[in-house]
Amino acid sequence: MGGKNPGPQIQNFQREITEKCGDGTIRFTAKGTLPFLESTLMEIQRMSNTAEATLPHAADKETSLRGYRIPEGSIVLANILSSNKDSKHWEKPDLFIPDRFLQDKALKNPAFIPLGLGRRRCTGESLARKQIFLIFTNFLQRFTFQREDENVQHTFGCIEDQITATPLPYNTRVVQRQ
Repeated sequence: MGGKNPGPQIQNFQREITEKCGDGTIRFTAKGTLPFLESTLMEIQRMSNTAEATLPHAADKETSLRGYRIPEGSIVLANILSSNKDSKHWEKPDLFIPDRFLQDKALKNPAFIPLGLGRRRCTGESLARKQIFLIFTNFLQRFTFQREDENVQHTFGCIEDQITATPLPYNTRVVQRQ
């Protein structure tokens, strides 16, 4: 690899990709063979929500939730950000811990809703998950991503007051792997 050494997580991804997929184009059929990389993708989605809440929905009949009456026709939103960062469901929710998704209980955690929930969840969820996997793995197979300035820490902070969460700007160097 050219340039400075990448961080240990990037090296682990690249080693896992090389061992399981070689250097040919990675296809979606490789999903399920890269547990460390896949757990990291899930943790990225948990930590960096595209939207803070689902699109508005209307209650089609009167119902109740945790003792609250929700009249028919009420506008309802699911708070994705709150769910993915709730300390009742996630140990140390503000820390980036990909290993949490290597455990069965995290995979089945109902609070993990990066693309919404219910019948009206993101219609592009299947395509989005495939694209995230394919782009991430194929890029990491061919390139190493490094901080442009080692003294600058990347954050999960976002630009505020928008409908979607846009990451704060930062500079990254892309180095082709040898």
